[in-house]
Amino acid sequence: MVAFKKSDEVKDIMKSIKISDQDIEEIIDYAEQFKDLIFEPKENIFLAKKKIGDRTIYIEYLKKDNLYDIRRIYFHKAIIKREV
Repeated sequence: MVAFKKSDEVKDIMKSIKISDQDIEEIIDYAEQFKDLIFEPKENIFLAKKKIGDRTIYIEYLKKDNLYDIRRIYFHKAIIKREV
């Protein structure tokens, strides 16, 4: 079982952009499974990302055993239309 540590600021962001713990786990699992993440060794921070719907969600976190210390969450939304 995975546990998350989140500041009040992160919890507020999650609430405002409608992201659940289940979404966080899905994004991190995806990024780790497919090696679609960035590791910053100086700070020991990972950056995971995954596209869900029309949003790409980014999560910065520290990892120690089964504890994920979520530092930041943000996203961008892009809709690309093709002209026919």
